[in-house]
Amino acid sequence: MAMIKFSIGTKLFMLLEDEQAKAFLAKHLPGFVDSPRLRQAGYLSLEEVSRFVPDVLTRAKLEEINLDLQTLEARPLPAR
Repeated sequence: MAMIKFSIGTKLFMLLEDEQAKAFLAKHLPGFVDSPRLRQAGYLSLEEVSRFVPDVLTRAKLEEINLDLQTLEARPLPAR
C-alpha cells in the first residue's frame, strides 16, 4: 500500500481529507479551510498556492506549517 508523509508539497485535497492535517491548516491559516475557493485549488500544494498569495503564505508561514505537518505519521494514500 502506498503511503504519504504530509508536507507543504502535499496536494491540498489530501491535506483536507485528513482531520489532523486539516486542523493544522486551520490553526495556521484561520478561515482557509472554509474558503469556497479552496476546492478549486485542491490539486495544488501549499507551495504552489503560495505563488498566488505570497503575502499570506510567506516562506516563514510555510515553514511553520511544514513543521507541524511533518509531525504526523505517514498515512495510506487516498484512493482517487
